[in-house]
Amino acid sequence: EAAPKNRGRRASILLLRSSSSPADGTLTAMIRPLTSADTADALELLRARPLQNLFLEYVVASGVLGRVPGFLGWSPARRLEAIAMVGPLGGTALEVRDANAFAPLAEAIARTPLRPRHLVGSEDVTVPFFREYERFAAKLRWSRREAVLALGSRDLRALAPAGVRVRVEPARESDLA
Repeated sequence: EAAPKNRGRRASILLLRSSSSPADGTLTAMIRPLTSADTADALELLRARPLQNLFLEYVVASGVLGRVPGFLGWSPARRLEAIAMVGPLGGTALEVRDANAFAPLAEAIARTPLRPRHLVGSEDVTVPFFREYERFAAKLRWSRREAVLALGSRDLRALAPAGVRVRVEPARESDLA
């Protein structure tokens, strides 16, 4: 009798490959590489919190899904609830709408050849992700918080005459909500 092909693997694990990298690794069934067909769903997720996702939205909007390795999505019920990007040098950005995505994202990213070296993004997403990822990561060398600056539309409208200075101030937590 032939042995089952998935012998020794947990039933929740599937072998998936992205269109851009044959070595993306073994991923959980709900985590999958994102393709160009996912662009609209990814942008919808990211635009729900535009200030927090300014960088990641810009990258996704440039048309990289399916062409560049390192983009994973979590879709438990046909709706994209989380997206993670791990760049070739380890720069990692993510957005998570459902907290149930943190553990599977951490496990999936730990199995891919591209590994996070630094996380960027809103702390309400990066901190819980790192709590899950920490067991797979090298020892944390340092951590820092950086100010986020926001320029409001009211300030921009006040710029009618040339040469008017724009007031830039640190964003408040309420600006990020």
